[in-house]
Formats: sequence, structure tokens, C-alpha cells
Amino acid sequence: MTYPVHVAALCVAASVSVTAAQAQDWTAAATVGLGFGEFSDTDTSVTTYSIDVSGRVKFTNGLSVGLDLGYANLESDDVAGSSSVTSFAVAPRYRFATVPYAVGGYVEYASLDDTGFTTSLDATSVGLTGGYVGTNWRTEVFWGITDTDPEIGADTDIQDYGISVGVLSSDRLSFAGNLVRTSIEDSGVTVNADLFEIASTYQFGNGFGLFGSVSHTTISSLGDSVDVNTVGIGGSYYLGDRIQLPLTVSLELAQSEIDYGGYTGDMSTVRFGLTMPIGGKGGKLPLNSTAGAVQNGRHSAITSTVLSAF
Repeated sequence: MTYPVHVAALCVAASVSVTAAQAQDWTAAATVGLGFGEFSDTDTSVTTYSIDVSGRVKFTNGLSVGLDLGYANLESDDVAGSSSVTSFAVAPRYRFATVPYAVGGYVEYASLDDTGFTTSLDATSVGLTGGYVGTNWRTEVFWGITDTDPEIGADTDIQDYGISVGVLSSDRLSFAGNLVRTSIEDSGVTVNADLFEIASTYQFGNGFGLFGSVSHTTISSLGDSVDVNTVGIGGSYYLGDRIQLPLTVSLELAQSEIDYGGYTGDMSTVRFGLTMPIGGKGGKLPLNSTAGAVQNGRHSAITSTVLSAF
């Protein structure tokens, strides 16, 4: 970790430890996932094993802390070794008592490891947030910086900024969307990664739920561009009314497509999920879904694109 990341992480740990005794409410959920993917025009298939945890702790003094953890292991019979994606995010936020506004920050980490090529790439993001938090909707703007290991270049500067919106239209219907730009500058050359994504969920009230999302990323520099599109739709069923455990089972069909210089390739994925609240509270949306990736989106366009695709 770089020095700014150390400072941010220590600040988060200190704020949590000082106010831990004042915790008044918390929600969390975990999803164990299994996915089967296949690349177009090839015989290459990928099996994904994943586990995701997402939650938020609220304190009596207006402070809350969001926490997201994720791990996915990708294996293929056609490729030696395996790949894994590890991520976590900590996001403290303070909501003012007299006005519906909130300020906060975030520390995010993502790692891509490949045992077949004995390579890895780590990205750590730190930033500030601010926005409006109402009864049924929220909006947040943010700005931050990202460091990579290994470094892309000696003089590389990576900035992330954007806006996220969440709407709860009713107890059954919700929407979430993110607009993010990651700008990479090195030796006078700028590469921009622009991400737009939106997700929606609906609970029918009889145990069944429906969720889906669409995301589009464009990475452009010096007239060249790469487009990555991911679409997912799925359904879920809450088993808690039939058994003694509050489990939600889910099935999703997702497709990611990449378009570069006239070449188009895609990967189709079937994702199974088993979601359970932790501590008796938590959402029913499967965290291994594309919609879950949008609702718990990261503040880096590139990191969010990878997490949504897998």
C-alpha cells in the first residue's frame, strides 16, 4: 500500500473502533455463487466459484460504515492454472442530523491473480464522497485516486470521479445507477474509461423476485476505443417461508461482449446463487449477479467492469 492508503485505512479503523459501542443497527448478507461461462467462437469454457459479503453498520451519532468483500476463482479445462479476483471496500459516511446530506470516503482494493502466467495486478482506490440521502432515494458524487501494483508507469496519474443514484420506488421496486470515469494520464497520453450502468430489482411478494442490469464501458485513447457491454437478467426465490432458514436461491443469465477494431467476442454465463442474511438482516438480491455488482458498485470504472463481467 502507498502512504495515502495507509492513512485512509487507519482513519477508517479508528473511526470504527471509537464508535463501536454506539452501534444501533446493522444489515449484511452473503452469497455463495457458482457460474458456468463459455466464450464465443471457441471451445473455451470457464467455471467460477465465488463468495460475496456486503453490509452496513449504523451508529447512533450519524456515522455508518459500509463493507463489501468478494472473491471469485475462475478455472478452465482449456487453460493451465486458474485466475482469481479478490476485492474489498470500506466506505464510512456521516449523515447530518438537521439536513438530509452526507459526506464520507472510501478505500477499495481489487486484485487479479493468474497462476497460469504467475502474474498479478493490484489496484487500490481512495476517495471522498458527498451527496443527498432521502427517504426513498439517494445520490452521491465522488472523486478519488487509484494506485496499481505493479505501476503502469513512473509518472502515471489515475483519477476516478462520477455519480451514483439509488431509488426505492416502493417496498418491492428499486433502481440503481452509476456513471463513472477513470482517467489515466502518463507522459502526456490520456486514457479514459467511461462506465454507465443501471440495475433494477422487483419483489413479487410471493417469494419470487426479478432482477437485471445493463452496463457499458468505453476505454478510449488517441482515437482508438474498446467497448465492453454486459447484460444480465435473473430470478430469485425466497425459501424462508417454507424452511427454517432465510435462504434465497437465484439463477441469472449474463452476457459480456467486447468490441475492438472490428473484432467482436462475447462470453455467456449462467450464474447460480445462494444468498443468506447475516444476523437476521440483509437483502435478498444475489451479490454474485450483475445487478448486485451495480448496487454495490466500485468507484473505479475498470474495477466495476471486471466485477460485473464475473
